[in-house]
Amino acid sequence: MQQEQKLPSLLLQPLVENAIKFGLYDTLEEVIEINAILDKQYLKILSYQSI
Repeated sequence: MQQEQKLPSLLLQPLVENAIKFGLYDTLEEVIEINAILDKQYLKILSYQSI
């Protein structure tokens, strides 16, 4: 079941910037995925390069 959750407006910005800086640097890969999973009371945010 999917639920909507509100996040502070700048919470994802440093994650995206770091993913671009360190994940895409010197590579031809152009896709970064960011997923958020609500696990009981915790919000897990994962970022990774798509293959």
